[in-house]
Amino acid sequence: MNKHLENVLPRINKTSIFSLFLFVVIGFFPLNSTALEINLVFDPDGSGAVDPCDDGLAACGHTEELIQIVGSVADHFESIIQDEHEMTIRFWWLDPALGAPDALIIERDEDGKPIEARIRISANLNYYYDTFPDFDSEFVMRPKLARTVPDFEVAEAFSGVAPEIYEVAYNGKEIDPIGGLDLVTVVSHEMAHALGISADVSTACNEADNPPFYFVDPEFDGSASLGVKAYEFLNEGETDFDCAHLALGGLNMCKPADQQDQSVGELFDDPSTVEGLTVGECASHQALNWFAFYPKSRARPSINGILVMQQGGNWEQINLPRLYSLTGGDWSTASNWLGNEVPNETDEVFIVNQLPLFFVTEIEVTDSRNAKSLYIADENKLTIHGSSELAVAGPVTAAGPNSTTGPLRPIIPPMGGEPPIGTEGPFTTVEVEATGVFNAFDLNIEPEARFLVNTSSETNLGNLESFGLIRGAGVINVFVLENARRITADSGTLVFAIPEGDPDDTVVVGPPRLDLDGPSFVGDADAALSAINGDLIFDGAIADSVQAQITVGAGRFIEFVDGWEQGFSGNGFPKHALILDGGPSGAEVRGETSLGGRVQVNGLGVFTDDATFESLSETDLDIGGLAPGLEHDQLNMQNVQFNGTLNVEFNEGFAPGFQDSFALITYASHLGEFSSIEGIDLDMALEGGLKLFLEYGDTELSLLVGLDGGSPGEPNCSGQSIATQAAIHGGIAAAAAFHGFPSVKAFKDAIKDFCNT
Repeated sequence: MNKHLENVLPRINKTSIFSLFLFVVIGFFPLNSTALEINLVFDPDGSGAVDPCDDGLAACGHTEELIQIVGSVADHFESIIQDEHEMTIRFWWLDPALGAPDALIIERDEDGKPIEARIRISANLNYYYDTFPDFDSEFVMRPKLARTVPDFEVAEAFSGVAPEIYEVAYNGKEIDPIGGLDLVTVVSHEMAHALGISADVSTACNEADNPPFYFVDPEFDGSASLGVKAYEFLNEGETDFDCAHLALGGLNMCKPADQQDQSVGELFDDPSTVEGLTVGECASHQALNWFAFYPKSRARPSINGILVMQQGGNWEQINLPRLYSLTGGDWSTASNWLGNEVPNETDEVFIVNQLPLFFVTEIEVTDSRNAKSLYIADENKLTIHGSSELAVAGPVTAAGPNSTTGPLRPIIPPMGGEPPIGTEGPFTTVEVEATGVFNAFDLNIEPEARFLVNTSSETNLGNLESFGLIRGAGVINVFVLENARRITADSGTLVFAIPEGDPDDTVVVGPPRLDLDGPSFVGDADAALSAINGDLIFDGAIADSVQAQITVGAGRFIEFVDGWEQGFSGNGFPKHALILDGGPSGAEVRGETSLGGRVQVNGLGVFTDDATFESLSETDLDIGGLAPGLEHDQLNMQNVQFNGTLNVEFNEGFAPGFQDSFALITYASHLGEFSSIEGIDLDMALEGGLKLFLEYGDTELSLLVGLDGGSPGEPNCSGQSIATQAAIHGGIAAAAAFHGFPSVKAFKDAIKDFCNT
């Protein structure tokens, strides 16, 4: 921890940064609390088995990848099913002549739980073999919730009413071409059959019913008698049901009405019937245990599929991998979550709902809690109360109203001419209250979302990316800050500090840095730093020149501990400027400074460390009277090097007088001069023969008001000035009266003083 921060936050937990990386490790390697044990056996002699290399099939040479992927998928299901149980799954390559991949439960125990099952994977399909199957880094994984399922499909797929946040699919579209059918998806589908979603089920999917349903245990989903329908098909002209697959698919819904006869593959990149999604994206968000797989995408077990599998396999203890907020309240209350369990370090947590303007869900952390990841949307709020702590091993996202991340969002049309839902009302918010602690791997603040901190709060992050608002007071320790919007200090001092030591490559990309104006080299148009109602400190290397609107209020300061450079303001973003709105009490900039853009001074501006005005800098000073900071703008500086443009203007209604002197900039020492003076003309005489002179003295840059005709220090300055004044005013007596002197002698004495200046 940086020593100077102790003055801002008297007590900071010295183990916080170490703890952050402990949580990161937990995120990548979840704690082994599973009870189900799946024994996997690769059986090359199973029924219909084939050696792919004997017949030159596509799977030749990929047996090791198959074994690795089957093991990864089994680990995933073991983390979900918590029953104390042991079973065996045999798997092998299937002769393609015998059909598509399949699975079968061979034996169950007296409680109906599978004891032995087999999985067969067709050996002649072109698969994508993921070398890191525990992760989904090649795909943009997004949940699909019941709230986005069309009404006609809900009526077809469910009996009863599913909660709007009920997850019906968890899938993702490829980021780059994966070049084959994702084998993780295929194995996950077949293993779900082996664990319970099977054609031999009679207790959960009773074919005597018309139609048959899996009825979800209400203990997990908070509903009453929610039934999930089995897949319906025509068998020799008669309606039949396949209890190994679920009805929820809806692929025809994805394809426009005039393209129903074309395949998903043919239409993959074309617009779907769901606004903002291609047909491929729409189709890839169908249920894992529907009856088909689609290329260019990955599917993991959804909450819907898991709860169906729970019924089909007679499993009693389920740990859902993703938990959704059913209602607001305490994080620690199990009934507030879909799944009826309190989220922990193995869980992906979602605080979402459908109607952001009419209902706001606030989840409150009141003790020490953990999560694997956290997603907050729909203008909901997460609050970490004082003396409480939340640690998230993976990413935390506060989503804006038009977000394209997280669960697929409902399309809600405008009502009665009113703006669409999400355009008004409260903002999605993460707040850390005073003495609260927040640790996370990544924090992403999307447009129109907020991250609020309070005095004596502590936040420890690997990465912080913000396109929204960060506001408050407290300490935010972060290795990489990427800010493209607003940072506002409020009610105290807001500190961004790069922790000491080097982070692991798995934590951040590139060197630790504080980027204050967005990814563009010209800065984001709306990038803004505000120290009006509080003070701002940036303790660490600034990534590049800062091209943003920076405002410092009266009696406030902004500090760049390692120094900073202001970027050029003439890039089409007129708001980009350093605004020192200090009034007579002053606005302060701390840290070595290089000024390359516009500097606007309103009152007194103070630079406590060395500063340089670059060639493209523009500095605006207004004059409305003699009192510095009160009636005219002034900069107080240390060692300064001048260049660029100085803009000086007299306020409307103010007229300078002979012998007036304005100390525009004070300094300990200086080098160079401004290359351009704008706003005033040093060559042209003012009314009454007044003349302006800019003087670089030992301790200040002053604007002097003298007389035309003579130049201070030049021979015969007095005589030339007197002659010029007499000519302008029709005599020296009239000149003395015009300038307010009681006598000609007093006027001549003043001219003498001016010339000897």
